[in-house]
Amino acid sequence: MPPYQGGGEMILNVDYFKTTYKQAPHRFEAGTPDMSGVIALHPALDYLDAIGRDAIFKHDQELATYAYDRLAELKGIRLFGPKTGRAGLVSFLLNDVHAHDVVTVADQRGVALRGGHHCNQPLMKRLGVPSTARASFYFYNNQAEVDRFIEVVKEIQKFLEAKRLRLRDWQFDTRPFAVHFVDQFVQTPRQKCFFGIHFGCMHAENLTHNPAFSSVLMESRYGQASIFSAR
Repeated sequence: MPPYQGGGEMILNVDYFKTTYKQAPHRFEAGTPDMSGVIALHPALDYLDAIGRDAIFKHDQELATYAYDRLAELKGIRLFGPKTGRAGLVSFLLNDVHAHDVVTVADQRGVALRGGHHCNQPLMKRLGVPSTARASFYFYNNQAEVDRFIEVVKEIQKFLEAKRLRLRDWQFDTRPFAVHFVDQFVQTPRQKCFFGIHFGCMHAENLTHNPAFSSVLMESRYGQASIFSAR
């Protein structure tokens, strides 16, 4: 049965030609209408008019342009959208870092960002990325807060680079490990361990059948691998 309303939290995937909805009952539970927002809309508009919408628009553009210019000074970052004439936000990605990781670490440092496909999966596919991180600004933000945002982005880059260096130090030759793992832990057909070789790269997957290795994640490159987590 198709849903009769559209809204948040009721879709699985959105493409150019097809939308996949969640299973019932979730597909019939589109976001609740914002009735309190409708009631508060008139005084909110009066509040904005008292500040001045032109002044708010100018302030937002100035902050976004300033943030864009500061981010553009950093290495290992991709910025989305025009440099000038943009709205009060900046979307970006750090090289080899998922947007959700950026948002999580930023939150721990007191900076609120949004990460994900932003309810626009077709655009993400057009850009060739799974998601982006986004900083948004409004009339209650100021330049000092943008400076703090830039500092946190730099901290995130250093933090994640240190993580990568530690993982690199854990690298080892996977070939004897693979033989040892299969001999010691793969005891039944259900406990299979799948190994693929492609252009000299060995990938070990599905190390989750044995409880002792249920959180082991291996990613190997040219006969080497790194263990990211293990119980």
